[in-house]
This record gives sequence, structure tokens and C-alpha cells, in this order.
Amino acid sequence: MMGDGVKQILAKPIQLADQVTKLAGDAPTSRQECLELKAKTERLATLLRQAARAELYERPAYRIMLDTELVLKKALVLASKCRDHGLMRRVFTIIPATAFAKTATQLDNSIADVSWLLRVSTTAANDDQLHGLPPIAQNEPILFLIWGHIATVYTGSLAARSDSAAALASLAHDNLHYAKDESKE
Repeated sequence: MMGDGVKQILAKPIQLADQVTKLAGDAPTSRQECLELKAKTERLATLLRQAARAELYERPAYRIMLDTELVLKKALVLASKCRDHGLMRRVFTIIPATAFAKTATQLDNSIADVSWLLRVSTTAANDDQLHGLPPIAQNEPILFLIWGHIATVYTGSLAARSDSAAALASLAHDNLHYAKDESKE
């Protein structure tokens, strides 16, 4: 399910996460927001490294990693502003508190997305459970539901595979658009 292309697309987010962690860690201790940024990025980096060792489902992996890379680029810009640059630059560099809150939320969403990807891509002892949908699925929840079922068909137990295959057949029967999405997979 995972090719070299997915491993390559994981390299950039891991590198960005390491850069954000380093820059946010170099910030003066008076910036609590920078320390929070560092902690969330470290957690995301751990998940990304775990994903690099796992067999990932390619289609959602590409979409999630592209979104994660964008979030990490924004976090890198914010982390670079956290550094101590001297009095004049500190006076003219204004970092709104909402920027930290928005970036923290985006990092949390990326953590949830990568966690979802790891759950659906690996065989679990408790694979009869519905994996839920990641935050990235807000705009296309059915597509991620289809991806979750297809991943279960590949990695689940016999009973879970049967249930997922039946769910996919039901979705395809109910709506032609879903049938097209499933056939692409």
C-alpha cells in the first residue's frame, strides 16, 4: 500500500517539524506560546517518524502529508518570530496571540490526521471499531469514510473485511458518485 513516493513526501514534513522544534526551543523562556508550539510540533514529529516506518495507505497519505507540510511551514514562520533578535526587531515584530492559537489548532488537526492515517493503515487488534474521521475530512467526509473502509479491507480481520466490503457495496449502490470514488481506489 505504500510506495517510495509516500516515504519521500514524509521527508519534508519531518524536516520542517525538526526546524520548528529547534527554533521554538531557542525562544526566550518568557514566550509560553513558543514552548507550546514546540511541544505540539514534537508530538507531530514523533507521529511522522512512526508513519515513515509504517505501511501507509497512499491516497489519504498524500493528502494528509501535503496539508501537514503547509501547517508546518506556517509554524516555522511563527517559530522564527519567537527568536530573540534584539530590541529594535522585537519592537517592530508583532505576533498576534491569535496566530499562536490558530497554528496550535492546525497542529492539533495535523496530529489527529496523522493519527487517523496510522490507525487505518495498520492492522489493529481492535479493528472492528469505526476509526472515525480526521479533521481534514471536513470537506469530503464520504471520501475519507471510503478510504477507511478500503484500508480495513486490506488490513482488517476477516469479519472486519466483510463488514467494510458490505459498507462499500452499500455506498456504491446508494450513490453513483460514491461508486466512482470507490472505483478510483
